[in-house]
Amino acid sequence: MQFEPSEAVRHWATYAPDSIALVLDERELSYACLDRDVNHIAHCISQHSPKDRRIATLCSSKYELLVAILATVRLGKSAVILHPHDSADILRRCLDEASARSAIVDRVSISQPNLQQALSDCNILNFNTVSPARSDPLSRLASPSPQAEWGVFYSSGTTGLPKGIARDQYSVVVELLGWCLELQLTAHTSFFMGRPIFYTGGLILVLSTLLAGGTVVLPSDVSWQTYQDTLERRPIDLAFFIPTQLRQFIEEARKAKTGPRFARTILVMGEVISGQEKSDANRLLKSDIIESWGNTEGLGTITRPGDLQDCPDSIGRPFLTDLMFVVDEAGQLLPSGKVGRLAGAVEAGFTEYCGRPDDTRSTKRNDILISDDLGYVDERGMFYVLGRTDEVIEVGEGLAVLPDLESQFRSLGLTKELCMVPLARGPDLTFAVAVVPFDDSAPKQPDEFLEILNQRCPPHIRITEVRFFDALPRTATGKIMRHEVARRFMERPS
Repeated sequence: MQFEPSEAVRHWATYAPDSIALVLDERELSYACLDRDVNHIAHCISQHSPKDRRIATLCSSKYELLVAILATVRLGKSAVILHPHDSADILRRCLDEASARSAIVDRVSISQPNLQQALSDCNILNFNTVSPARSDPLSRLASPSPQAEWGVFYSSGTTGLPKGIARDQYSVVVELLGWCLELQLTAHTSFFMGRPIFYTGGLILVLSTLLAGGTVVLPSDVSWQTYQDTLERRPIDLAFFIPTQLRQFIEEARKAKTGPRFARTILVMGEVISGQEKSDANRLLKSDIIESWGNTEGLGTITRPGDLQDCPDSIGRPFLTDLMFVVDEAGQLLPSGKVGRLAGAVEAGFTEYCGRPDDTRSTKRNDILISDDLGYVDERGMFYVLGRTDEVIEVGEGLAVLPDLESQFRSLGLTKELCMVPLARGPDLTFAVAVVPFDDSAPKQPDEFLEILNQRCPPHIRITEVRFFDALPRTATGKIMRHEVARRFMERPS
């Protein structure tokens, strides 16, 4: 399939060799350089693991991870994209479920004890020690068929139990085409990527930009200063952040003495974000704000800039390739305005969860994908997400929508971070809130916070405990680990 990212890199290396594919901090790499490195690692894989169908990629460097993935796919093999910072136990379990017996690592990753433990039974190819190939025997390989497995993606693991989500060539290419059309990506697009590329959203957007022949800016460290420095050096058409990053940038912009440099458009996805927060970002960061919702399994929605004024809390309409709706727990269609699971029939759907047939059957029912996110659709066909199934909790005759309550608490301007969790204590369900307070304006005692937060809660919701933290536990991709916060509340305070 010529229209596939590893083949697209070869195409642009042939017909636009000097065009800039990647910007890595101060370094610019052309499509010719990227293609050369991809071909080199593909040659090494062919010599190192000729019979393995799936190759794990565990590189800490964004560039080396991208090259490892593209090289694996160029050979018609399947890239098992793992998070190198996960624990040895999680990595070992993922490798076993995916039946991956070979792994590509880099210098930073292989020095980490967790990887050394996880890969003790694997055939290891160290990206930084392989010798350059003398010839290029892979210059005209036959392209993999659309039915071939492209890769196995691992979710961010907010529950601590990531699933291996297998996608075939056709599924991945359809999703990339969808992004190219929705974001109007071209060979002139410059895209600042604020997420790791072992995070599915970051990787898919990088591949979509390379498919179109554009330029991806991949900073090693993503901070407000990095973003501003990049904008000073080059114009940015699109920038991608999760809501946590966007909130940090909003605070930085509020404190700045001069107006910020800005990208034309900021794309936000990965967590629930309120319309007010998007409006604040639009006003303070001077960029159009669009939001996308989706899951690694293949469902997706997206907004347009004008939707921020018309329906600020909406996550938008389905992608051009998708048909979406809302269903109940039995998979029956629900009317507009009724809360249920976001679901859809999609061209870019996943194949299976590796080693988990029961989970696959639960998510794929009669060719329909049913997500773990709860939301609703309005009369115009615009979708809204409330949160995951463990974030929307029945309390008496009402609901506790944790992301919505957290957004209200954040609007008080008293916290750097917070996370609300249910407490299974006593006959009536109550809640706790973990708080990282601002140093200056915040109340100094948890009981003061408790009173303020309860004043913002509806009558059926009661917070019984507030605890201060220096920082909240996060996944390798930056998302707060709600299950870990809940576990800490169940333990006695130190």
